[in-house]
Amino acid sequence: MANMSLIGEKVYLNPTHENDIPFLANFMNDDHIKYFGRNCGSAIYETKMKTHFEENKEDERYTIFRKDNNEIIGDISINSIDIYNRAGSLSVIIYGKENRGKGFGKEAILLILKHAFIDLNLENIDLGTWEYNKAAIHVYEKIGFKLIGRRRNRRIVGNSFYDEIIMDMISDEYFKLYGNTELEKYKTKTEL
Repeated sequence: MANMSLIGEKVYLNPTHENDIPFLANFMNDDHIKYFGRNCGSAIYETKMKTHFEENKEDERYTIFRKDNNEIIGDISINSIDIYNRAGSLSVIIYGKENRGKGFGKEAILLILKHAFIDLNLENIDLGTWEYNKAAIHVYEKIGFKLIGRRRNRRIVGNSFYDEIIMDMISDEYFKLYGNTELEKYKTKTEL
């Protein structure tokens, strides 16, 4: 369970608590989020999230805030954490079209990846998105995620089926792109 804030230049991430769920559920009625996400609306989301919170205490779930006005603009998590195999799955949602395309999602992802690879010592982070979510795929590729596969005809919209795109990043790729100075500081502190 997330227990520390992660702070960037444009956004900061605070641990999400169960009492935040009703507030976050209100955003799930956004048609954009329904189209690109996996949830169907606030009532279903709220019920599913309460159950998920109770059953998945090990998830690292954060609420995303804009630094300039302290408004909630999304949520992000590393879920399905497998400590033994050092793996987890990334999920991110940015609320409101006024918050998209400004780099908030990218920075939030970079903050949680740093936390996942350094603090949690995970080896692999994967994610899934829909083939029509071109903007997200572009951001994920820019960050360094690699395409590893697709689940065919995984979603129906209207009369058409769409594939789910599966991507991942391993720790060596992360450290090659973003360095490991924090990890070296951590190792030095713990070795003393």
